[in-house]
Amino acid sequence: MKRKFEEVITSEEDFRKVMGHPRELVTRKTLDHLDENCRLFIDQSPFIVISSSDQN
Repeated sequence: MKRKFEEVITSEEDFRKVMGHPRELVTRKTLDHLDENCRLFIDQSPFIVISSSDQN
């Protein structure tokens, strides 16, 4: 039986081998700010998780 976490992804290259690249439709959804629609959605949500990253 294979142990959990025997093979750990440690780089984006390894991650892309497993998951591939997102389609253009997904990448077009990326925003660099919270627009009015985001603010309204957050205002009405009982729970929300927001993620961010730098360009590296």
